Amino acid sequence: MNFKKTMMTMVVAAPLAAFAQSGTTVKPAPVVPGTEPALACPAGTRQSGGRDSVFEATFCTKAGRLGEPVMHGPYLGLYKSGKKRVEGAYVEGKRTGLWLAFDEAGAKLEELTFDNDLWNGKRTQWIAGQKILEENWVSGKRQGIQKEWIKGKETAVEFKDDAPVKK
Repeated sequence: MNFKKTMMTMVVAAPLAAFAQSGTTVKPAPVVPGTEPALACPAGTRQSGGRDSVFEATFCTKAGRLGEPVMHGPYLGLYKSGKKRVEGAYVEGKRTGLWLAFDEAGAKLEELTFDNDLWNGKRTQWIAGQKILEENWVSGKRQGIQKEWIKGKETAVEFKDDAPVKK
């Protein structure tokens, strides 16, 4: 796994692994009002999780078809300090729309868009405020020119269906 995918796994996917594997036996506890940021949860959902929960995130859930918790609405991943780590949204348990990741100082690390839980659209990463990656995704596959900036040098590789185009 390359650095870019590893970063997003650490920021977004890893804290959700326990949730995804929990099935119907583990349900997120409701957040005690006043202890976590209030999310604008859609009607029929409730705010769950919290920075001190196993999820290290505050999010909205509703009951799924079999009564299992399904993420639906805003998602806010938090550092133990309470600072924002990642923000995005779920629709029917799938990531959708713009997702942003931040370091603990508040600097943006990554910006990407999801559609039906697949990367879809422009994806950009930064380290210490410097852009290091810019690529385009369509339905979970890299398409077009991917640009990387390493030690001030720009490299570009063209992708089609998530594979480099051989020239």
